[in-house]
Amino acid sequence: MPAPAAVPGRPAWAGAALLAGGLLALAAAAAFVPILLSDESPPPRAGPFRPPEEPYRVTQVVEVTESGPLLEDRSLDLRGAEIARAVPQRIADLRPGEAIVVIGVPNEVRNFAILLIAVTAGRARDGGPPRVFADFSGHEALGTNAAPVAWGTIASVEGERVVVEGPGGEAELTIGEGAPLVRFAPADWRDLAPGDRVAATFDASGRARQAIAVPAAYLPKER
Repeated sequence: MPAPAAVPGRPAWAGAALLAGGLLALAAAAAFVPILLSDESPPPRAGPFRPPEEPYRVTQVVEVTESGPLLEDRSLDLRGAEIARAVPQRIADLRPGEAIVVIGVPNEVRNFAILLIAVTAGRARDGGPPRVFADFSGHEALGTNAAPVAWGTIASVEGERVVVEGPGGEAELTIGEGAPLVRFAPADWRDLAPGDRVAATFDASGRARQAIAVPAAYLPKER
């Protein structure tokens, strides 16, 4: 029997387990090893260190003009990019076989404050959450502390009750009035609005390739 979970005005996810990985710091000690002369050629010298590239860049839409969106990050160009923007959904829009990704941030009571409940036809990869668009899981534009905290495939929908099959088995989600239920729908840069937060992958010239946009109404409140 699925365990009920309530999602009042500001919904919360219950019955889903989150596996949080801790960071383990490894200290390496340098050891002196004498090198013996031989007939072999020495190994080639290592090249210069190159830091890993950012997987995506996050910025805010300031204004949308006829020539394109004006962003806080002036080096990023969204024109020509594939874009998906979060749009509201109703419980009646949910279909068995689709997936739900619950995105949240830790709060003071060692629980999670839910920011978005994203519906997607995407599938999980390598045991992780489903993608809501391209390689995005939906949390990227919501701040560094946001992350998928639960996900699963919709098994049934009855009124406000949604039963999902997740990594830990079956769970029940009750989605109340005002829950931030969204779908990332294909959009054009002209569909963006001031205040939208955008996460985008980009090329060396700063031109965005793919991006997701989250309207200001769904963004975490600044403290």
